[in-house]
Amino acid sequence: MGLLDKLETILQERLVTKAPVKIPPRSRKMLATSLWWIALLAAVAALYSAITLWQWGHLSVRLSDAVTYTTAYVHHLGLFYYLTIASMAVVALLLLLAAPSLKPMKESGWKRAYCALLVQALSAVLLLFADGGGLVDFLGAAVVTIAGAYLLFQVRGSFIAAHPRHDGAQRKPYGNDDAGDKPAATGAEEETEEKE
Repeated sequence: MGLLDKLETILQERLVTKAPVKIPPRSRKMLATSLWWIALLAAVAALYSAITLWQWGHLSVRLSDAVTYTTAYVHHLGLFYYLTIASMAVVALLLLLAAPSLKPMKESGWKRAYCALLVQALSAVLLLFADGGGLVDFLGAAVVTIAGAYLLFQVRGSFIAAHPRHDGAQRKPYGNDDAGDKPAATGAEEETEEKE
């Protein structure tokens, strides 16, 4: 089990199994079927953020040059500035790649969205150190990342239900119910559970 799989298991436990608030099954199903276009919207937002950060950073350099009336002073934006922009672009790319697999609810789409979430968490940390970033930007990005993680893991069971693993064994579907070990409920079972 790799490091990403261990982290995925920990997040599954914290955000689904032990979560104080769980999304109802009907809402979870609706969110899972809508996740592909939500990923597209998030990709556009990440790309827009990267472009905007690029423009603001370079605008500050031009304004600094205009105020000092010289281009002899070189204002470097710094390594963290460029790493933040690169991580935002990677998030956008991963979400764009995830969307086609999320529409038919494939596990590979969910895994790409999970990787985009991890890169978004890295981007939030980089914002602390980026020129023009800071604590407020970090907190905003952290809240978005945590909310995204909660929603992504609440629908995880819809994407990773009873798909066979590489070694031929069956995965236990979890995330669709409170017990965690029960098989995923069928449509008829969900309706009877909701009526009770």
